[in-house]
Amino acid sequence: MSAATHKNGSWLIVVLLWGAGICSGIQFAKIAIALQPLAVSLSVSETAVSALMAAAGLFGLIFGVSGASVCRFMGYRNSLFAALAVAAVIAFLQALMPAYPVFYGLRLLEGITNLVIVVAAPTLISLYAPKNTLPFAMALWGSFYGVAFAVTGYWGPDFIFRSGVSAFLAAQGGLLLLVGLSLALTRLENTGQRSVSATKVSMFLQEQAATTAKAYGSAATMLPGVLFFFHASLYLGLLICLPLFAPTDGSRAFLLVGMPLISIIGTLMAGPAAKRFPAGKTIVSGFLVIAALAGLLPVIGADAAAHGAYVIAALALMLASGLVQGSIFVLVPNLTRSADQEALAFGVIAQLGALGSMAGPVLSTFVSELSGAQGFAVLSSSAALIGFVIARVFLRRASSGNGDLVRAE
Repeated sequence: MSAATHKNGSWLIVVLLWGAGICSGIQFAKIAIALQPLAVSLSVSETAVSALMAAAGLFGLIFGVSGASVCRFMGYRNSLFAALAVAAVIAFLQALMPAYPVFYGLRLLEGITNLVIVVAAPTLISLYAPKNTLPFAMALWGSFYGVAFAVTGYWGPDFIFRSGVSAFLAAQGGLLLLVGLSLALTRLENTGQRSVSATKVSMFLQEQAATTAKAYGSAATMLPGVLFFFHASLYLGLLICLPLFAPTDGSRAFLLVGMPLISIIGTLMAGPAAKRFPAGKTIVSGFLVIAALAGLLPVIGADAAAHGAYVIAALALMLASGLVQGSIFVLVPNLTRSADQEALAFGVIAQLGALGSMAGPVLSTFVSELSGAQGFAVLSSSAALIGFVIARVFLRRASSGNGDLVRAE
């Protein structure tokens, strides 16, 4: 990003924006954690509740790039504040336990707020990260989803047991308001806003097709999202299937807890790594490591006596996955030249990330049931190798004129 658009740095603002991201991650984690209590409270099956989790991702899948246009039109700060406020109201309404169709509709609306948060917040982080700390700030942002699931998984079940699922949902609404009010007390400025009129609104609606074409027509804005698609597909498939193929019950239980945590560590490591290695090189190397380890795990897992080696290899794989994720977010401000371009890139990440999050688990479980650990290994290694080739080839093209920060060489 050009220096002219960079604000005076503030770690307080960066951390609060990261907190907004964690709130957006909790929008998904809360359904996963409260699956059974919600099924009881809503008088539906657990399958119906799982559909609520997917519902919030539908808007991002279909209109991901449009989120960038909305944020640019309203201004990134105003968009974020509006999304946090509306998301809080939705959480409070969900806490009332309305009928399932109403709850589903609220989840669809919640998906709109989720998309706006994951576009506006990282764009603002890139503007307010203190000088020379942008890679660390973007890597921190990249950890929000894993942190949201880890925090909710640790705190949520006991809270639900003690206070009930309605209080759990209301608490999430309170957290959203707390983060929004805290940000309102900072010197966060509204950037990107256009003057509003009926003519401008009409023009905005007409611009959506052109905006999507612009986002996918530039390697700088499209490439991070394409790479994130392969990461998201692999990440959820690995989280679901690797523990299933563990050679012992003990190693399986350990991986269920250890894999998400080690992936968060990997994501946070992407910031320091970017100070020593180009982000593109980390992504390329990460995909290659994932391909190699995914191919070896079925061989190691076939021997129950080698359960320690299986656990170490699985954790190393998730560490590499976390590094790839964090490095993709570090890559965005290195490829782009303005806040508007960054917003487009984050919109593509949201859109293709949602697609990967939906496709990955389905394909992984289907192949695993059909062909076992060997089939899953072939699928995962193939996806990682495709990600490796795309990163290797297209980062060269996207980095033209951007220096060594993004070159995969």
